[in-house]
Amino acid sequence: MTSRRNGISVEIHPELHFVLFKLKGVVYGKELLEVTERTYATLNEPWLYNRLFDIRQFINVLQFEDFAALAEQWPKIAGRVQQTRVAIVTEDPVRIARTENFGRVLPNVTARTFATIEDAEAWLAEDVPVKVRASQG
Repeated sequence: MTSRRNGISVEIHPELHFVLFKLKGVVYGKELLEVTERTYATLNEPWLYNRLFDIRQFINVLQFEDFAALAEQWPKIAGRVQQTRVAIVTEDPVRIARTENFGRVLPNVTARTFATIEDAEAWLAEDVPVKVRASQG
């Protein structure tokens, strides 16, 4: 499923249990929170879905408060407190440093940055049970 709201496009990947959010142009933290909540409300088992944010075409900067709000939002949208992975795709060294530092202070969230979507997807797929990946082919 793919949808687009404001500067955010959303792709749900049920086979690998993640949701891809592509941010383009100016997007504010509040918008991202709203789109994330609406998207996860459509999933049968939302706690199984990690998040991938492609911010390579994103213009403004998410603040620490935005990352903290995303972390606080997780138990609500997942329906439980559960460890989750967040992959962020960017090649901007400042954004890499910011997101890696934020990941260290957010409970139940393991965050990593990647230069490509493929690398981010591979990392997210590490948590997917073998039987789920095997049934794709």
